[in-house]
Amino acid sequence: MSRCLFRRLAIALFLFTALTAFGQSAQFSAAYQTGTPTTQDDNVTVTVSTRVTNNGTADASNVTITLANLTAQNQDYGSFPPVTVISGGGNVLLSQDFTVPKAVYDSWQNGGPVFSINYTLNGTSASQTIQATSVPEGQSL
Repeated sequence: MSRCLFRRLAIALFLFTALTAFGQSAQFSAAYQTGTPTTQDDNVTVTVSTRVTNNGTADASNVTITLANLTAQNQDYGSFPPVTVISGGGNVLLSQDFTVPKAVYDSWQNGGPVFSINYTLNGTSASQTIQATSVPEGQSL
């Protein structure tokens, strides 16, 4: 086999592998609703329900979804129950009570909460931050 042909085959194999790996990604989106909030001092306790969708083709495993605190790194407001797998193209419905500062809760009226998602994809740990989209009361998540 000539060197030129070998090189072309090696490049083609590399590109095929890279494109296949890229195509098997996870890209998450989320919709949310909140329950009736209770206020105590400067904090609000509220039930947050969310439907998190894996818009990718590969299954995401060992999924942890937290309510992100954008003002203090590594100090999230809490986590939803862990999820074993969100299949590629699948989704999961979660609900959890959170206590957040009133200013944070009020800011959700102009954009919604931010979730941090940590997961394993094809044996590699990954993470993504997403802005959740509000679903009006009375409509299904």
